[in-house]
Amino acid sequence: MKTIMIPPIGIARIKELSNIKALNAHFGGSVESVTSPRLPYPFCMIADEEGRMKGLLRNNFASWLYGVDNHGEIIVGDVFLMKSVRSSDGYNLVGLTEQEIHHLAGRFQLELASVTDDA
Repeated sequence: MKTIMIPPIGIARIKELSNIKALNAHFGGSVESVTSPRLPYPFCMIADEEGRMKGLLRNNFASWLYGVDNHGEIIVGDVFLMKSVRSSDGYNLVGLTEQEIHHLAGRFQLELASVTDDA
């Protein structure tokens, strides 16, 4: 599944994940799905649930996307843009299509580096 990974420093890139376990492995533990009015449904950000406790760097773009200017809450560390799709058993995280990647990159003026495998 393809995602857009946005690090706190550096260029966003398309990241190919083999499965959700690869996402958990990237963060070394629990992940948190974060929604925002600036990121319309079905899109969401996946962040490290324990990022602040780990002392990760502030992610300015992700914090803006989350609405830090409205409520003061920041996002830290890497974030992955994905989709959260409702199904009969709740919500499932799924990857992005090429069209969705280009749409999001254009909408938020993200420069994207090339595809890399497994987070």
